[in-house]
Amino acid sequence: MSEPRLHWLEAAGGLQRWRRPIEAEVAGGWDAASAHATLPVMDLLIQRVPQAGIPELGMVGNAHRPHCFSLTLDPDNPAFIEALAGGALRRLVVHEIGHCLRFAAAGYDHTLGDALVSEGLCGHFVHQCLGTPPEPWESALTPEQMEEWLPRAHAAEATRHDHPAWFFGRGRGAAPRWAGYTLGFLLVGRYLAANPEARASALLGMHAARLLRDAWP
Repeated sequence: MSEPRLHWLEAAGGLQRWRRPIEAEVAGGWDAASAHATLPVMDLLIQRVPQAGIPELGMVGNAHRPHCFSLTLDPDNPAFIEALAGGALRRLVVHEIGHCLRFAAAGYDHTLGDALVSEGLCGHFVHQCLGTPPEPWESALTPEQMEEWLPRAHAAEATRHDHPAWFFGRGRGAAPRWAGYTLGFLLVGRYLAANPEARASALLGMHAARLLRDAWP
């Protein structure tokens, strides 16, 4: 079985105090993903950046290429220790591994539909590997917001999208925060419900338009 190659970027701040639990969570995430997909060797960049990451966690992951992803950590965030102990880092590792696998199999996102499917698949990949419930960003919309924004997403499926507006709620006329993650998780969930033999791990290479044909209401 392959292993991730960890690269600690500590010129701007050390992580020595947390290195052991970080390594344990990375290993746990890697092993969980390996049980459901064949993983190539990947480079994992781990860095400490003040006031970075998801504010509710003090950490965030980013996939850069098929063989490279990063974890950005902010131990000064009061939420960091609880998030680390509660498995948030492990889930981020699995999520970003999913993105790397999708980059390799299906290429990079160009349209809103691509991005919705990618995020939804990676969210369900985490659930498949770890059995955890949806993240807050995967269940962030009220029924009223869902009723408003799902048709808007359908209409904009094939367009180049403003990622911060759809996924982070940033900018004029933006969707509610995390709307894109929630919509993507819902749509992939609909596809999986309609195709009970399917697994997120086996769909990481599926073209977004093909999946969405069976997922839109």
